[in-house]
Amino acid sequence: MPFDPSHAANDVAPPVNTGHSANARQVLTMSAGHGLHDTYSAFLPPLLPELIQRFSMTNADAGVLSAFLQFPSVFQPILGYLADRISLRYLVILAPGVTATAMSLLGIAPHYALIAFLLTVAGLSSAGIHAIGPVMAGRVSGDRLGRGMSLWMVGGELGRTIGPILVVSAVGWFGLEGTAWLMPGGWAASILLFLRLRGVSGLDTAHPQAHPPGNLARVA
Repeated sequence: MPFDPSHAANDVAPPVNTGHSANARQVLTMSAGHGLHDTYSAFLPPLLPELIQRFSMTNADAGVLSAFLQFPSVFQPILGYLADRISLRYLVILAPGVTATAMSLLGIAPHYALIAFLLTVAGLSSAGIHAIGPVMAGRVSGDRLGRGMSLWMVGGELGRTIGPILVVSAVGWFGLEGTAWLMPGGWAASILLFLRLRGVSGLDTAHPQAHPPGNLARVA
């Protein structure tokens, strides 16, 4: 069959947004959402001394808590597989709010089992945003993939830096139970992601289309 350029063009997924100003706004929104999410996911290490004292934990008990938060990351390949077939956009949008809720409630959890449950919920939420979020961030980056992904990574690193400072300050001011007052920030991030990304076409990862070979000279 003869080659038809129009058919080939239809097989190539266009960038989500080719306007540089709007594109930059979407990239910054995704990066800010990533940063706020990772701010909350970084709460556990600085809270461990307080939790150990409150519940008279052994070092082994405290170490297992970290495992509850990290273990759900093994499900990232499964989430990626599902994202190729169904839209998981809202999993990324809701992740900051869900993680903020689970991590902020650690300070008022009445027993070890509930802490383990909250950390598992936060771990699953974190697995979702880190499996699907980079793909969405790459799509809103258009033809500036290198810059977009750099901002995505910077957002996460800033969040992991700010998180311990924020939660230690909250505990110092309000006591361990004061961590619950930090929860609204995560939901504010989810609302921001929803409002900024709900009308952006091309973000859904389902039904992947063929893409031309990449050109490293163009993505930076």
